[in-house]
Amino acid sequence: MKTGREPGSEKGAVLAMAVVLGGVLAILVTAVYVIFQSNSAHWRYTQNRARAEMAAEAGVSLALHTLELESTVPAGSLPFSMPGDSAQWMSLPSGDRVWVVIDPSDQNHLPLRIGAVEIRARGMSRGVVQDICVRACPEYPSMFALLTDAGVPQGLL
Repeated sequence: MKTGREPGSEKGAVLAMAVVLGGVLAILVTAVYVIFQSNSAHWRYTQNRARAEMAAEAGVSLALHTLELESTVPAGSLPFSMPGDSAQWMSLPSGDRVWVVIDPSDQNHLPLRIGAVEIRARGMSRGVVQDICVRACPEYPSMFALLTDAGVPQGLL
């Protein structure tokens, strides 16, 4: 009695199953590789974004410190950049860069706004840019001269 199968007729089925399993395995390996690459690229971007934000914060701190060392309030109402290279970018010790613009208040005649500034800093780390804007009123030494009639004493600065 014949069952419809002859010995040796299933040899091609094993080869077909091996090709299909190999293809599925290749697809899985490729998917895992793409996921790992995507995660590492996202991690690098997040790290550079945090570094750029820290560079911008360092620029704001540097601008406040520089303004506090000045003996007078910035004259005029036009914005000005802190000195840097030809494009106004300052290099930080970390290798990141920052661009700082100081914008004096247009209402410098009001008592609570004398010396007020808006500091805009743009930090850059490996092509990623972050912006920070801070409004502040630095403590200029000339502010304290108003408390005395003699002005700022010699040697204070």
